[in-house]
Amino acid sequence: MGTRTRFTYHEKDGEIWAEYTGGDVVRGHLVGTREGDRLDFRICTAQAGRNHIFRALCVSTVVELPDGRVRLRGELGVGVTAGQRDERLWSRSLRMSAD
Repeated sequence: MGTRTRFTYHEKDGEIWAEYTGGDVVRGHLVGTREGDRLDFRICTAQAGRNHIFRALCVSTVVELPDGRVRLRGELGVGVTAGQRDERLWSRSLRMSAD
């Protein structure tokens, strides 16, 4: 994922999901839940030139910005396998649409 990756986010009745593509991302999906300002979701990404799927567990806090976007800040547990977890702090600003 990078600056050319574009996400289309959705939210309905506490469920969140997204599709994303662009840059080195061939296809990506996100699915999870929202309770108040807390998001708990999973992502799955197929990247160009790689023959594996990147997957991660994410827990984020939603912060509304003055310009109408929201910022997601949280922990990303990358490629969770056999109890191993690579936690990274991340922040992403985006616009969310409710379906």
